[in-house]
Amino acid sequence: MRRLILYCIVLSICLIGTSCAGNVEEPISVISSPEPYDPIVDYESDNNLPSPDIESEQPQDMENQSDQETRNKEYTVVIGCADLNHDGKKEKIVADLTNLEEFQEAWLKIYDADNNLIWEEAAGLPHAGWNSIYLYHSDGKDYLIRYNPVMYQGFANYQYTIFRLNARGEEIEEASNAVDFDINPNSTMFDSDSIAAFVEELNALLEESTLLLSTENSVLSYSTEDQPIVRTEQLDWLYTADLGYDEDDSIKDKLEKYHKYHSGR
Repeated sequence: MRRLILYCIVLSICLIGTSCAGNVEEPISVISSPEPYDPIVDYESDNNLPSPDIESEQPQDMENQSDQETRNKEYTVVIGCADLNHDGKKEKIVADLTNLEEFQEAWLKIYDADNNLIWEEAAGLPHAGWNSIYLYHSDGKDYLIRYNPVMYQGFANYQYTIFRLNARGEEIEEASNAVDFDINPNSTMFDSDSIAAFVEELNALLEESTLLLSTENSVLSYSTEDQPIVRTEQLDWLYTADLGYDEDDSIKDKLEKYHKYHSGR
């Protein structure tokens, strides 16, 4: 009798294990359950099926997930479209602001024609995370420009990079440039010619570009499809004192006046 009971138990375990592996087509009904197992149905794909009672049947964790997805959509802004991997299909450019309140950062995301995320980059509101990304159009092709004017205690490194994406979403650099200088009084590391040349070259690019996302100066900025932003480099630190710039002064003229003033000459 004991052998018979043991055999039945072993047989039951084998059957249940087989069903978990997906080798049995019909679901096993548990004896204590009042109703047979009801498989998950994709209600959106079959309009003839009744919609489930979400409030009564949806578990709490699924409700939280649904709420999070709703919040994510509310904090996602479609900026526009561009062919950034040069495959003849336009990718979608999105500003994701979901983490802005909690982590003080926004994300620029690129989705391909199949809505797959192929590239993303963060821009933080704290100084260390400042970042600006532009959409640049040249010779019938689209590119991204990353511009980072970094300055700590007067020591500056301004740099930009023009790049596109390959089929895997990896960056392919097309061009770049940078300039280093020091704006502290009596600095010997301040070349008006090189700074002016960099800024003029950069602004020639930015004038033909749309700002996609920026956290420069801890201020969040992003374009939308209806309100594109064009922003150039103005070297705001040039205006920290009244140096009597003339209306017709070029960037180089202002740089020379600034340096002369702070050098005590």
